[in-house]
Amino acid sequence: GRKKSNSSGSGSGGGRLPAMRVKAQCVVQRVLPRGEYAAFEEYLTSHYEEVLGILQPVVAAKEKESVAVALIKTFMGRGMEMELLQKLCEMEIRKTDDPALMFRSNSFASKAVDQYMKLVGAGYL
Repeated sequence: GRKKSNSSGSGSGGGRLPAMRVKAQCVVQRVLPRGEYAAFEEYLTSHYEEVLGILQPVVAAKEKESVAVALIKTFMGRGMEMELLQKLCEMEIRKTDDPALMFRSNSFASKAVDQYMKLVGAGYL
């Protein structure tokens, strides 16, 4: 019964080496040239209220932030971010019964406003 020691020669715990568990996920994303998205971008920026009405109830709360980032960046690229934020806020106000709960949910409005502030304010930090 001789105990094994770790390679550094120090430590306790019966000579056991430290262990670490690693969880990894491989994701492959194919990004096409910007021009390939032009038709989708045009549709999105001209029919966004309809698109958001469809997406809002089905996108998981933890995914809404990434959708909000994509929306804000897309609309900023066209100089339409204020129009998007205004419409999102109007939609939030219409659907909220209790004013005390306004902009407290994981809605596209709250996420988009938050992301817009981060994008615009990053230069001042």
